[in-house]
Amino acid sequence: MIKPIYKGEVGISHPASSGTAYTIIAGLVQLMGEEKGFRLSQSITQKHHAIHTQRSSTSA
Repeated sequence: MIKPIYKGEVGISHPASSGTAYTIIAGLVQLMGEEKGFRLSQSITQKHHAIHTQRSSTSA
C-alpha cells in the first residue's frame, strides 16, 4: 500500500471518528508492534494525503 503505484488510491478515515479505521490501526499495531504499526499507518496517510476527518454524506 505504500508503493508509489497506489498514490491517491488508498485512503483511511480518521480513527477518532471511524470505528473501522480505529480497528485497522489497532490491528496493525497488534500484528506489527506499536512502532512499526504506527509508522506504516503514518506512511500511508503522508504519502497519499488521504485521511478523511468527517463522515461521508453518501450511503453504501
